[in-house]
Amino acid sequence: MAYYPDRNDDIAEKRKLAKNFLDNPTRDAFAELVAHDGFWATEPRRSIDYYVDDIVFDKQSPEEVASTVERALEDSDALEDVLELDGFGWATATELLHVLAPDTYAILNKRAVAGMEALGYDVPNRQTASIEEYWDFVDDVLEAYEEYDLRAVINESESAPDVPDDATDLEAADAAFNADYDEEAYDIDLE
Repeated sequence: MAYYPDRNDDIAEKRKLAKNFLDNPTRDAFAELVAHDGFWATEPRRSIDYYVDDIVFDKQSPEEVASTVERALEDSDALEDVLELDGFGWATATELLHVLAPDTYAILNKRAVAGMEALGYDVPNRQTASIEEYWDFVDDVLEAYEEYDLRAVINESESAPDVPDDATDLEAADAAFNADYDEEAYDIDLE
């Protein structure tokens, strides 16, 4: 599945669904968020209902998940608590936090890893990264954004939609990583 052409609309909808879950922490609000086509971390799951009911909310409540995420939004030192939630690895945790705090959290998923490696960076293992390695990764993404002018890379592309002016640097970098990852559809090659 290509990340484009509705990427910017998907982000806006995902942000709305994430805020709805935090304001109304229910099983259904969380399921609607993670079932959204633009929520990449859960896309390969065989069943969203299984993931939501038997993994995420088997031993923790929607309120516990929402309050843990809110703590990480208020204090980035609480990121580790989000990673300790059942069903939350780096991809899920950082995608959710990124959509809610796009100027603080970078998404650590296979697309970001591939993009950063294409730019020549050493990237932490997205399965086993430490908290310190993650924050180093965020610093590297911001450095790569500046060094390679990733917003311009996207906006000058003939096939990828422009990054909105109000998008953060981390959002623009994520757009570049996603377009690079889907090399068959887009004319972006970060190598």
